[in-house]
Amino acid sequence: MNTVFKYAVLRYVHSQVLKESVNIGILVFFPEQGQVVFTSSEQRLNALIHLYPNFSTSHIQAYLDGLTKRAHVITAEFNSATKRAIEENLERFIQIEFLPEDATVLQFSKIYTSLLYSEDINQVMVNLLETYKLNVYNDTPAKVISGNVIKSQPKIRDSKIEERKRLYIERQQSKYKKSTQKHKEE
Repeated sequence: MNTVFKYAVLRYVHSQVLKESVNIGILVFFPEQGQVVFTSSEQRLNALIHLYPNFSTSHIQAYLDGLTKRAHVITAEFNSATKRAIEENLERFIQIEFLPEDATVLQFSKIYTSLLYSEDINQVMVNLLETYKLNVYNDTPAKVISGNVIKSQPKIRDSKIEERKRLYIERQQSKYKKSTQKHKEE
């Protein structure tokens, strides 16, 4: 079993200048198995609300839902031409089939190639989701069924969310105090 799989991480890039980004999804290609899987992290997407004021998830969620559906269609119609396109130029395949490369807030990372270390695609997906912290707060792993990752019911730990909110508010208050103090000194 010396086959490989390839993947790219989908990032929300809030600022091109500051290079701020948050991993919110992953697109995985299993060419020998004829599977293309896209999964996103609802928790990561919701976390953006706390990071950026006035952030609305509905527009981004629509894109993510479209990417998931597209992966399902490609898997359902997977053939030798699809496999060849993936193997010859995966970057171009992603640009044509999923998301054009431009300066928008959603961007795929470079393509990573890894040895398929298990015949269990579910386990490979779980490991990738853990590696890129895309299943934070999920106590049960996601399952791959027919090329799509079925989200398990997240069990959000309220204490962690409340702690993050508290830290965020403290940072904002600290910035405000420093700004006010600097303004008074001038």
